[in-house]
Amino acid sequence: MSALQVFGLCLVGGGALRHFQVGGEGCQLLLTTRNKSIADGAGAESYIIPAMSQTEAVALLDMWASGKIVHIDFEQKLAIVNRLTRLPLALKLAGARLRDTHPETWLSQFKSLRELDAEWDTDDPGKSLYASFTISLRALPTNAQ
Repeated sequence: MSALQVFGLCLVGGGALRHFQVGGEGCQLLLTTRNKSIADGAGAESYIIPAMSQTEAVALLDMWASGKIVHIDFEQKLAIVNRLTRLPLALKLAGARLRDTHPETWLSQFKSLRELDAEWDTDDPGKSLYASFTISLRALPTNAQ
């Protein structure tokens, strides 16, 4: 599990990140990434934020599920948060879906997406986020997709 990199940067002049400088002169920029090379390439100072604990991740999932999964045992919740590599945005999306989807159905959908990807890397948070977005998108009516 990779930790989140937070970096602050005072942008002066050009560079690829100048497009994010919308506040004007003297403003600073705070970006987050799991890719340290972005911070290094920008010459920014990095701060490492450790990954969420399993307990924190389950609590976030519970919160976004709005009480709809209180009857689900902790082990099943752990299976969900671990499949999502404890990524907060993915947990938020999954929690929202679990308001009206049984956890076994959600896990089955996640497994189906995973099986379609021959290069699935269980340590890649991006894949977890993609899967969570895809499951949410597929649940929408066709005209809303």
